[in-house]
Formats: sequence, C-alpha cells, structure tokens
Amino acid sequence: MSRWGRLLQVWPTARHEQAITAERDLRAPLPVVRRIGFASLRGGTGCSTAARGVASTLDGRRRGGVLLLDADEAGSIQSPLSASGTTRAPELTLTDWGSIDAARLSTISASSHVLCLTSTTERSAVQQALDAASFVIESGTPTVLVASSVRGKATPAVRRMLASSPVPVFLLPFDRTVRLGEPGARSSASAFALATLGAEIVRLGGRPSAEVLVA
Repeated sequence: MSRWGRLLQVWPTARHEQAITAERDLRAPLPVVRRIGFASLRGGTGCSTAARGVASTLDGRRRGGVLLLDADEAGSIQSPLSASGTTRAPELTLTDWGSIDAARLSTISASSHVLCLTSTTERSAVQQALDAASFVIESGTPTVLVASSVRGKATPAVRRMLASSPVPVFLLPFDRTVRLGEPGARSSASAFALATLGAEIVRLGGRPSAEVLVA
C-alpha cells in the first residue's frame, strides 16, 4: 500500500474526505499554462519552503510539467530549482519571489494567475498579509494566505481570526524536511497541508481570468 493510502487509513473521516478531494483536484486538467507566485511582505515566513513543498507535491501529479523558479531581489529569474514534464512549456510555473515590499506587490500579482502570500502565525504578520491579500483579490488576482508556523503555532485567537477571514487561508506546520526537499520524510500533517494548498492553487488556476502581465 502507498504511503498516501496508509495515511488515509488513520485519518478521521472528515480529513479522509478532504484528502481524497485534494488528490482529485491536484490532478485536474488546466485549460492553459498558469503562473503561480509565492511572496511575503516580511522575511522569515517560510516562503521558499512553501513554494518548494507545493512544487514537489504537484510535480508527481501533473503530466503537463511543473517548474519551480527562484527570483532574486531585483526580480530576475534564476536557474530552476526543479522541473519535470516534457520539453514543452510546463503547465504550472511556480515562482518564489521571496520577501517583497508593498510597492512591488501589484506588479508581481499582475504577473501571476494565482498569488500565495506567506506569513508567520503572529497576529500582526497575519493581519498585514490578510490586508494585502484582500487588496490583491480586489484587483483581480486570486490569492491565498499561507500561514507557516516557523515561529510557533497559531494561538486560538489567531485561529479564530483566520477562520473568519474571507481570504482562503492554509496553515502549514513547521517541517524541516519540506525545506530540505525530502517528500518521502514529511509528516502526515505537512503532506496533508501541502496537498490541500496545492489543490486550491489548481482550482483557482482553472478559473477563467484576464491576461496577466509579465513582470
């Protein structure tokens, strides 16, 4: 039995159903190639870890190819961290923009079909990211908030704030193996969180959207 199958055996029914749905949506076809941006408004939010984790989660499920790119502070594209698929353009290109300032947010969101804003689980950081995500969504780019527990788990108060957010929110546990690119060693919590996040990205990427600008 696969590792995914073993996890499904021990998860509660609700999570079991979520996992099955996520697995289906991770493989759903996309009408055109899509660009996914990962960015943060502060340093140390786990942005690169989230981008790498989602890329590797999608990589084994997307026949059209997945490409993960790293962008330097000036925004130029550097060599790919990982890639798979055919010699054609990959259907999903994930760009890790890292820490950016508010002035660059509009440009980067305009160049993405889906934007993932990463944050720690600290209340002030979450609020800043939620405000920015709401602004980006209003401008027309589907956006999700990825709150990583790199500096500790979310408090009950923060969880209540996230639960009431109109912005889609995903909590990622701290998992060093994700940062190191070791999918086989991930905890079940990390595997589940990355699968549900990746599935939401595919769902949002499958929606019709206006043509985006190239940063």
